[in-house]
Amino acid sequence: PLDPKVRAALLESGACRNVATPAYMRTLLRIRGADAVAKVGSTAFLLDYCISDLSPKQYGELNGCPLVPTADGGAGVFRVISPVDGGSLNRLSDMGFTRLRSAHALRRCRGDEGAAVSYLAEPNADDVLGGGMDSIIFLARGDGR
Repeated sequence: PLDPKVRAALLESGACRNVATPAYMRTLLRIRGADAVAKVGSTAFLLDYCISDLSPKQYGELNGCPLVPTADGGAGVFRVISPVDGGSLNRLSDMGFTRLRSAHALRRCRGDEGAAVSYLAEPNADDVLGGGMDSIIFLARGDGR
């Protein structure tokens, strides 16, 4: 780590305007997007650095950051998805729909179970992200579990 006195002197002299803390980098990446990650060339390195000051319960702060390493070497964007009511999710699952499809339908229909059932009954209900169910890479709970 940089000596605090050296850091202070650099900031005061104007030699550097910002300290590239993990929080600063997350903000910068949200603003500049995936192009900023491409210039660095290591999504995994940036992801590791940008989560270094976060606990799993704080991972929501990654929302909007292009730090999800993709197979083609690019960077996908973290998105926080809203929680759904557990009772509604269970009732739709009990009707035979998968939990993933049920959760998507409830989010899309703003928690309205009846509308979610109607949505799930539509022929194109599997078109979750415009490319089908296989477009979803992973889902994680917002509480860190």
